[in-house]
Amino acid sequence: MKLDYIDLYLVHWPVSVNANGVDTAISYLETWKGMEEAVKLGLAKSIGVSNFNEKQIQEVHNKAVIKPVVNQFEINPTLTQHQLVNLCKQLSVLPVAYTPLGLISEARPEFAGIDVIKTDPKLGGIATKYGKTRAQIALRYLIQRGIPVIPKSFTKSRIEENLNVFDFHLTDEEIDIVDNYNLNHRCVPGKGFEKYEYYPY
Repeated sequence: MKLDYIDLYLVHWPVSVNANGVDTAISYLETWKGMEEAVKLGLAKSIGVSNFNEKQIQEVHNKAVIKPVVNQFEINPTLTQHQLVNLCKQLSVLPVAYTPLGLISEARPEFAGIDVIKTDPKLGGIATKYGKTRAQIALRYLIQRGIPVIPKSFTKSRIEENLNVFDFHLTDEEIDIVDNYNLNHRCVPGKGFEKYEYYPY
């Protein structure tokens, strides 16, 4: 990458796979030692994880000399993840949301039939009240839960829309309405890793 150091370096998944896609079953605790070494060598300022479940993040935190600063995982109105979010906060690990729109996203047509959140009038009413889109309500919901968000878009107008979520504030009742869309549904289940040691879900 031609950089002297990286600000934040993450273990992407707790599983370990070689170049041929074969499970090497290397413990994520062993991997974490290598991450700590990267900090000691000055190659990374901060280190963290992604897609680690409660047991895994607790284990890393307990065994770590240098604690993880981030756990990046899927969090959205249809996968609210309160238990894992709360544990991360207790451990002073910042929960960061990827796929923050969940089933609201137009990029998720494969989940037609369970994506009630796209048309439900209660969410539509909240969006209308603030002059926002359903996606903006979802992002604001996460931000008010103290969760940084990483929305993915290649469209300039949508990127601008994703940034325009700081001029309104959802009420507690509205937060509860968004919370009630939870289906514990993963848009990114990582099924390719399902048979591997340390698969988190």
